[in-house]
Amino acid sequence: MTGLAEILKPLLDKISDFFDILDLSFFISGAAVFAALVFHCVAHELPRHTLFNGGMGILIVIVMCYLFGLICFTIGRFIRNSWNKLIHKGTYDNVFLKAISIHQLQHTEPFESYLSIERNSTPDVERLYIRLWAELRQSETLRPSMSLLRRYWVMAATYDGLATAVLVWFSIFFIGWKTNNPGIIDLGTISFIIVSFVLLIIFSACIREANRYTKHQREEILATLATQKSGNASNHIN
Repeated sequence: MTGLAEILKPLLDKISDFFDILDLSFFISGAAVFAALVFHCVAHELPRHTLFNGGMGILIVIVMCYLFGLICFTIGRFIRNSWNKLIHKGTYDNVFLKAISIHQLQHTEPFESYLSIERNSTPDVERLYIRLWAELRQSETLRPSMSLLRRYWVMAATYDGLATAVLVWFSIFFIGWKTNNPGIIDLGTISFIIVSFVLLIIFSACIREANRYTKHQREEILATLATQKSGNASNHIN
């Protein structure tokens, strides 16, 4: 069984790398956008292209959902980062620096090189964060933590994409209300206000959850490296 596991491990690693590249989380927001466009066509009784019929049509839909998902993620991440810079400014960096201090990592490497005011005009938090990811990737013993960190990244990316999908749904309802041509969906002003309020709550929740998973991701990186360094220190003493 051990020999079989060793033979299958490269194949399983290749499959895992494939799904890392083809991140399935993008399909969620992409499918939500595709559903919004289908809803728009149905609500306004617009003709739907025969290209989406049959087996080839299913493949085209899958590809379109993935592409929509990539676009949603890009826009959603830009919106969230811009919002954080505008509203929170350096809050997240300060939380990160405080967590480093709590884990007593500020005087160890690579933390000290990136955060020392004597060597840098300001603490280089962004490059330190990138360096920590590199540290994690190079350690086989930290693979369980890498799996958890990837999950946090996927969840943050999913919520970033969903935030954009919510904006697309809002645009669909806004067009139906503004043009006063709702088709089979009779959307009055009161209904539009209610729908807009619900979508605003969902959008805010998506941004909040994306920020929460990003925060957990940073905290987990520090906790993982702190555990590794304390373990190495204990082994050295023994």
